[in-house]
Amino acid sequence: MRPDEASSRLKEFIETWKKYPALLPQNRYEDNAWYIRDAGQLGSATNYIYFSSRNFRPKSLRKDRTNPRPSIIPEEMLMHEPFLSFAKSLIIYLSISKPTVVIAIRLTTIKILYESLLKITGSYCPTKITAEILEQAAEDITENFAPTTSSSYHAQLGQIYRAILSLNLYERSFTWRPPTIKKSRRTRFGEQFDIERNRKLPDPMALEALAEIFTSETSDKCCMVSSAISALLISNPSRVIEVLHLPLDILIDDVEGITTPSEAPGMIWYPAKGGMPTIKPLIAEMAPVVRQAIDKLKVLSQPARLICIWYESNPKSIYLPPILECLRGKEYINYKEAFAILFSGEIRDISRPETARVRNTLRRLEIPFNHTGNQPVKIKFSSLEKAIINQLPRELPIFDPRTGAKFSESLLIQRRQEYRSDIPFNCIIERVSYSILSKSLTTNKKSKNKSIFEKLNYRDRNGNHLTITTHMFRHYLNTLANQTLKLTEEEIAAWSGRKSTLQNSVYNHQSDFDVINILADALDKEKTPLSPFPDMANRNLITHDQFITVSHTAAHVTMYGHCLHDYLLSPCQAAGGCVNCDEHVCIKGDKRGEENLHRYRSELQELVNSARLAFSQKVLGSAEWFKFQLDELSRVNELIYILESPATPAGAIIRPSSISSPSRFEIASGKRSKIHPNLLEEPKTKNLPKE
Repeated sequence: MRPDEASSRLKEFIETWKKYPALLPQNRYEDNAWYIRDAGQLGSATNYIYFSSRNFRPKSLRKDRTNPRPSIIPEEMLMHEPFLSFAKSLIIYLSISKPTVVIAIRLTTIKILYESLLKITGSYCPTKITAEILEQAAEDITENFAPTTSSSYHAQLGQIYRAILSLNLYERSFTWRPPTIKKSRRTRFGEQFDIERNRKLPDPMALEALAEIFTSETSDKCCMVSSAISALLISNPSRVIEVLHLPLDILIDDVEGITTPSEAPGMIWYPAKGGMPTIKPLIAEMAPVVRQAIDKLKVLSQPARLICIWYESNPKSIYLPPILECLRGKEYINYKEAFAILFSGEIRDISRPETARVRNTLRRLEIPFNHTGNQPVKIKFSSLEKAIINQLPRELPIFDPRTGAKFSESLLIQRRQEYRSDIPFNCIIERVSYSILSKSLTTNKKSKNKSIFEKLNYRDRNGNHLTITTHMFRHYLNTLANQTLKLTEEEIAAWSGRKSTLQNSVYNHQSDFDVINILADALDKEKTPLSPFPDMANRNLITHDQFITVSHTAAHVTMYGHCLHDYLLSPCQAAGGCVNCDEHVCIKGDKRGEENLHRYRSELQELVNSARLAFSQKVLGSAEWFKFQLDELSRVNELIYILESPATPAGAIIRPSSISSPSRFEIASGKRSKIHPNLLEEPKTKNLPKE
């Protein structure tokens, strides 16, 4: 394609998509900062995306956490045309063709591509993008982001590449494939696994303490709200942002199609990360706890709900309680009247600290007032009203854009400083934020805010104050669900509000020993003497005729244990590498196999040392050989650790996990990618219909 044709297509693309809304109606295409709070991931702290270089660090122009304004991008940090307009149109185009909630990640990927284009070509024209530039962008992503997050950026880069192809926005045709990030294997035993599990799961003493706080008669509103929300989190595996967006009426006593006791209603649930809205049935034992928690939260949010109802009907007028309606017609008010409007709800004498609080609030909200000499203080009522209206949430009256629920119809709303002051604001409402929960449940010695465990002096076995995070409940319930062996992976994913089962394993903190013990307890050894968990001390030999009836139709003695592969169906797929094969098992108590494993480990250690020496001398091929021997030694060490662990019962079958069987297709694909890293089959794409 000629450069002028590509340039013409680029202009047509930009002109077409600039007519569409810039993600949200309040955004203008011409602006270089777009508001995405209601378009991005639910509960995200990102308010704006900026079409700038990556080294731009936005800062709020004023301290306004409710309605923050965008930062101004210096001219030298703006994207240059035509890439600037291309990036804006591409964001709009992909938001329709490939919707996502991680808009910030998508724009960051575009910025990386912008820098790679400039670095290689010195041009700002996106039609000059080639496979080399995409490869450079992919390398920058790999270098700058951890493997756990880089895959998201690589996926976005692949979507951008396919969009460029489908829209013919290139001067030269090319093909490219995003790199495949190999995920690290998760080991489910050993010291590191125990450390990780203890970090993800809650301390049982913290759960007991929360239960005591929840059932106590405490008058501390912070203790009440945090323990009530914790009760909802422990009732089913939820994300805290889902709880913070719950509607006022979430219980359904009669769920159609679900047989539950009358005391176990269903809960209306809206997953935060793409899962479908659902009704979660409650466990009967948890139903009274959930009802009590919801009742507590309704009582705590009732004052804020009355204010919400006023603003939903009178969005331009400040809320005043009936006793203060006489102030609405006044032109000027004094400190006492201002304190009554802002905080107390009644006109009374105020102390010096209360006077200082009014004065500081007026200054922070930029409300003019005079306080010179002995003259009476004069505060213009209209100025106060306008400043307070500007402090209300931008999205008022809509609380949840997914459902259209209003603030007055939501469970977790508050007056500003409701849980941080004895006298909160009486005219400003907002959401209950995650920071309130985090500071209430997490003990931080460096923080001035005390957790509820510090306030009530709850300590662990080591004498330290207890601590817990909101996500620990989700890990805990998923682990319990796996231990019961009564729910399938699909059911656990649905219960947790996930789109697929791929993330189930991340929340399952069962060790391999836990699984072995559960299976051993569930096995009736008297009826199945040929079970996978035999009693090695009292084993009986069987005849060949008996062996034919066993489920495993092949069993071969190896140096380290037994091979279960059936060679009648296919040859050995592991090329004799028994310790790296998922069809090979070791048995604790098999002295011959254990001695051979120890001997093999000694040999491997010598080979690793030899390979390391050869690598230091830059011998050809030594790097690959060193890596292979090191991986082999690691696998053998894992097997020996399990076999020698006191937690492993005698006669236990040890079978390798998390091993992918060799694939001839993967081997061939790997060899081909080394020869031609970018020459793969061109993906099939199709143009979106022009509007």
